[in-house]
Amino acid sequence: MLLAIDIGEWDTDCDGQLTQTDRTLEIGRMPTHGLADIPVHERASRTVSRGKVEDGEMTCSSKEQALPRRSCRLRAQGFFYPLTEALNAEL
Repeated sequence: MLLAIDIGEWDTDCDGQLTQTDRTLEIGRMPTHGLADIPVHERASRTVSRGKVEDGEMTCSSKEQALPRRSCRLRAQGFFYPLTEALNAEL
């Protein structure tokens, strides 16, 4: 499972976009028997940059947008934690 990933592309001047995703894990309460659940929290943002030539000079502007936060819970099955489809999927 990826905990942090940056995916994007830019031209050599200014135009481009970047999506940044960070995940945090915490240890849940210990159950009476077995392994604790692991809550996973995901935070992501997308930045889009555009360039514009004015009076022979390139000006670059960027706009960052927070994407919806997501959370899930990993539950132990025996001695391992299977990843949910959402966490296993490509970002």
